[in-house]
Amino acid sequence: MKEKIEALLKANYDLNYFIGNVLVAKGDQVIVNQNYGMVDYENNIPHTPTSKFLVGSISKQFVATAIMKLQEEGQLHVTDKISDYIAHYPHASQITIHQLLSHSAGIPNYTETLEYIQNKDKVHSPEDIIDLFREKELLFEPGSSCSYSNSGYVLLARIIEKVTGLPYATYLEQTIFQPLHMDNTGVLMDGTNIDSPMVGYSGTMNGYKAGPSWNLSLLYGAGGIYSTVEDLYKWDRALYTDKVLSLKSRSELLKQHIGNFGYGWFVNEDGVNHDGRLTGFNSLISRYMKEDLVIIILSNRVYYGQRLPMINQDILSLLNGKEITLPSKVEQREAHHLNKDTYIGQYIEPNVKLPFSIKYEEQRYFFYDESNPDYKSELKPVKQTDHEDTFAVGMSPGMVTFKKNQQAEVTHATLTEDGFVISLEKSN
Repeated sequence: MKEKIEALLKANYDLNYFIGNVLVAKGDQVIVNQNYGMVDYENNIPHTPTSKFLVGSISKQFVATAIMKLQEEGQLHVTDKISDYIAHYPHASQITIHQLLSHSAGIPNYTETLEYIQNKDKVHSPEDIIDLFREKELLFEPGSSCSYSNSGYVLLARIIEKVTGLPYATYLEQTIFQPLHMDNTGVLMDGTNIDSPMVGYSGTMNGYKAGPSWNLSLLYGAGGIYSTVEDLYKWDRALYTDKVLSLKSRSELLKQHIGNFGYGWFVNEDGVNHDGRLTGFNSLISRYMKEDLVIIILSNRVYYGQRLPMINQDILSLLNGKEITLPSKVEQREAHHLNKDTYIGQYIEPNVKLPFSIKYEEQRYFFYDESNPDYKSELKPVKQTDHEDTFAVGMSPGMVTFKKNQQAEVTHATLTEDGFVISLEKSN
């Protein structure tokens, strides 16, 4: 089994579809603990089992655990209105801690706002972050529906600080990370020093390019934690014990409350999981409690699509005795009879107005994500018909398909990668 899983991972790595670390374990037995690629390509530092990664929204399960710990200690209760702790938030008297934990408070997600993008390089206090959504109307009456919101976990981290009198990072360290000997895990805020590099990457035409810099103070309780596959495995094992939380609290943490939301976890019939995505980093932890199985995938490369869930599903299939198809390179062809002016120009995603462009340089086509100045990938032709032309996107499993009218003019395009689809309108 180990050999089959490692063959799957190597196939993804060889195609430049994955870099990072993967740990698979059943109970106390580690089946796979492998590392692929570099922590730092510029300085030629390879990954090791203790390589640190920003884990993004996986951070939420630790914030939720801290809240449950405070409830066990009698310092708060999840039925409390958040106005007991954060009086200056306009909707505080309508919302409970439970609703923040389960994404059922109706608070708009601040990371989907223009203000978030505009402020990504600045140092932020918790109150600065709350200001990004303080005056926004609720999406629905609290408790009546659910919608994923990073904003709720910013408020939860603030509640932890109000109740304990400690920075929330310190409380997590004292309550979770130190007792579990998660020695390579912590909260990365502005000014935090760690003893090893963490570089996040985009896949580009020339290899891996370090992603744009974001000030991590903007993440606060929503996604600022770093960890390793081995530390997250310690975390998985602890969730079967009373080391941090009682059985009652753990059951509440991992229970399906509304939609597919637990407290800091997505819950389904197979188990619980959560992913994380930040500039240059992707992560996924999946726990199948009936089988006492965990799959942990951490990558220091950003992906548009579902590459990590696809790897996770392939690993699960192998563990269940099923056959899988290893990823293979897309067959490319020479660009014959392509009118370069057909494709070049500006393209806009119509909903969020994300800008992309196609340029022709040195007799090659290049795809630019204009919202990320470091992203540039060569387009290589794969298929051409009367109505559409498809190109492979650089060092990724992505494809761009250009749609043409009867005059053979491109009117729009579609970017697809591992189940992720973006429609693009040509603007010139």
